[in-house]
Amino acid sequence: IRWKEPLTLDDLRFLKRHTGRPVKMTVIGPLTAAVRLADDHYQDEETLGMACARAINRELHALQAEGLDVVQLDEPDFHFRHDAAVRWGTQALNAAFDGIRTVKAVHLCYGYATIGDKRLDPNYARALVAIAASSTDQICLEYEQPGHQPELLHHCGGKDVILGVLNLGTQEIEPVDHIAARIRAALQVVPPERLHLAPDCGMWFLPREVAFGKLRAMVTAAEIVRGEVR
Repeated sequence: IRWKEPLTLDDLRFLKRHTGRPVKMTVIGPLTAAVRLADDHYQDEETLGMACARAINRELHALQAEGLDVVQLDEPDFHFRHDAAVRWGTQALNAAFDGIRTVKAVHLCYGYATIGDKRLDPNYARALVAIAASSTDQICLEYEQPGHQPELLHHCGGKDVILGVLNLGTQEIEPVDHIAARIRAALQVVPPERLHLAPDCGMWFLPREVAFGKLRAMVTAAEIVRGEVR
């Protein structure tokens, strides 16, 4: 595996042309990349994963050189393959982030919201511990749709938490009071300076008006709770 040229740099430039606000770019993480490849060369999953990490590191350096505010590695397979996450996932994240000074985040989810019923899995917490042991600055959680509770957040260690408070498996717009209550509960574990809000995952499959409605509800709830903690 070799890195030849940036794959996401044009996307970053497009994004920066269309906003003056902080920007974040996401790239597939090394463990998720490795466990989804057919390996006829390395014959060893960890070796393959570390090769992916080195290539991803080059991609992140290209994004950093262009200028952005947050780089995020998407790692759903830290949850699905928690055995690999515990054995070599932390090392792979550190290799992918080597030399990156931009704020670093890792996203951990159950897969796309359209998968259907998502039941709480205790292995999610094990995956969080492996991510928290890495050099990432932030951990981005799928939290609302599976129905996680604040005790899960203890597994994030001292990292910033990007809390998913929008269930993307439904087109129902969350009541502002519900989102605010979820934020207040999370603040019992994570201090406000380390708590950020987000949808559970990507919103591309929702109708635009529904997506905007959910985001408006999240922003309104954030403003209410922010006023309470000042």
